[in-house]
Amino acid sequence: MMPVNQHIDLPPHIDQLTLCEGWYRHLPLIRFPHSSVTKLHITSPCVDILTRCITPSAMRILTHLSLADFMESTIDSMSVFEIALRDGVNLQCLRIRGRLEASHSQYFRQYPHALPCLTELGIFVSVAHFHADPDFFPAVCDFVLQKSEQLVHLELGAPRDKFTQDKLGFDGGRGCWAMFKNTSHRNKVVQPLFPKLESLSMPLPAGKKNISLHYSRLIPRAVTRLTLSRDELGDNCMNAMFKVPRTKKRRPSWPSNLRLVCININPSLYHSSSDWYRMLVRLVAECISTVHVVKIVSPNRRIYGFWSVSRRDAYEDGNVAANLTDRPQHVRCNWWNIRQATYLSDEVLDCFECDDTWFEDY
Repeated sequence: MMPVNQHIDLPPHIDQLTLCEGWYRHLPLIRFPHSSVTKLHITSPCVDILTRCITPSAMRILTHLSLADFMESTIDSMSVFEIALRDGVNLQCLRIRGRLEASHSQYFRQYPHALPCLTELGIFVSVAHFHADPDFFPAVCDFVLQKSEQLVHLELGAPRDKFTQDKLGFDGGRGCWAMFKNTSHRNKVVQPLFPKLESLSMPLPAGKKNISLHYSRLIPRAVTRLTLSRDELGDNCMNAMFKVPRTKKRRPSWPSNLRLVCININPSLYHSSSDWYRMLVRLVAECISTVHVVKIVSPNRRIYGFWSVSRRDAYEDGNVAANLTDRPQHVRCNWWNIRQATYLSDEVLDCFECDDTWFEDY
């Protein structure tokens, strides 16, 4: 065991550093500001770690910063958002998960043109019961719109309960989804928003609106990986949201290359049987006609399973089917075994023209 009073000098060639449980009592003695680390990932950060790592001088060097804080409310004590927005001139990836105990929306308003190199952004925050920042999500959405032409990965997560969501100005997700409404016109030519966005993670909006009719057209056309999260997804709501529309007046318009769809749910609220998961996967596969693989995960990132989707025309006579605008399809969902989902996931995903490179933890 390393003595607690021993200095730790990082090798000069180290550019990625992950700090987990057990490093806390040694980190104060790491000469971090003089290291070559450009990609930093910290789990459950404490104030002492943030004080030494997330400094203005260190932030100017970092290209990737990921903070995962599930237990303690420490993000606000260092104003990580302010330091990142003010000094993160080289940040390409910023991902923060934690609980706020002060207002942070003002930093997104104060630095609307910050992070010029940013391509990956992930924000999932909650708030202490005695604090409120109703401008947080509106400010974040306005900031994201400023980065619409450069973002490749975007993840926005909301607290589970509506009371906490309201204290952060979430408004049932309406503001987040409104970012994708294209209102920019020039010479009657629509300027597409988020032209480079490949991975999108968003909370499912409140209510039971059909996602195909009301939200498929909002998803940027370059998206290949889509994550939808929501706790309150009972059977009635699930069937209503993922029901295949039968109207010819309004047709769904999913991105043509959308291959991988991830559903983030809290299984403790629902049935845990394989039949329930299979029903959910089938609804998603029938609703999103381009999907090749469906993935189910929990809010703490535990993977509950992968399902591959195969389709064939309901009509065996190709001539008859060719005359139909919307050809009925038989959808089959196959569950991956443990070996495929755990050890061979990259290879199997590649077979289905998918990749799951969502926010690697550095």
